[in-house]
Amino acid sequence: GQRIQDTAVFLFLKWSLVFFGRCSRLPRVSEMSWREFLLHPDLIRSLEASGFEGAPTQVQWEGIPSAMLGSSLITVAPAGIGKTLMSAIVLVQQVAGFMAPEERPAAIVLCPTPELCVQTWKLYTKLTAMSDERVVIDLWCNSTKDSWRPGQPCTSSVLIAVPSPEIVSLASQTKHIAYEYFDYMYSDSTFKPTLEEIISAASSKPAIQQIFLCSLRPSNDPNFDFIKSKIPKIPRNNVQNTFF
Repeated sequence: GQRIQDTAVFLFLKWSLVFFGRCSRLPRVSEMSWREFLLHPDLIRSLEASGFEGAPTQVQWEGIPSAMLGSSLITVAPAGIGKTLMSAIVLVQQVAGFMAPEERPAAIVLCPTPELCVQTWKLYTKLTAMSDERVVIDLWCNSTKDSWRPGQPCTSSVLIAVPSPEIVSLASQTKHIAYEYFDYMYSDSTFKPTLEEIISAASSKPAIQQIFLCSLRPSNDPNFDFIKSKIPKIPRNNVQNTFF
């Protein structure tokens, strides 16, 4: 919407000033706050209410500005460094107020286990707790907390799910897809064929795709070859690699 466009323009101008030397110096990460990213006030309040009051981590500092401008992200970093929160912040910012005109989610987040799905669902629920706009966070992982099931209309702002054949058709229509613990999922023979279908389906409409891939493995892991070949290579959706 217009808010996303305005934010993208402002971030582009701001970081252009920084990188072309018009600012005295690039601030240290420890000096940053979430407000530096021009997040929606509702999201800022949700972050603070959820206990995320400290400075962004290095991976968030490097990844969020690029993602806010539409880049896909491949992020390799140890557990606990803030990869999931980074993609969650960007997705919540972009899908707030989304209305599903064709019964499709605005974003899909894939996790390898029901436990991680529920954990991620709780995070997204916290980040939208203070929102005055329509943000629907749905869950499907064969748990008691499931709020969506195959065969039902999917009007989610964000659908959090385990990889499954039922997700393939939705993946070809959604604008944003996040793969949490991609290395774990792709090395699992149960998930691998389905993931390849989902990635291929998602790549069939690259003009509207933004991909977040989070992994714990080194960047030279051969499992990256497939997804790197499928991530859109168009100017608006260039790929930002952040390796730690």
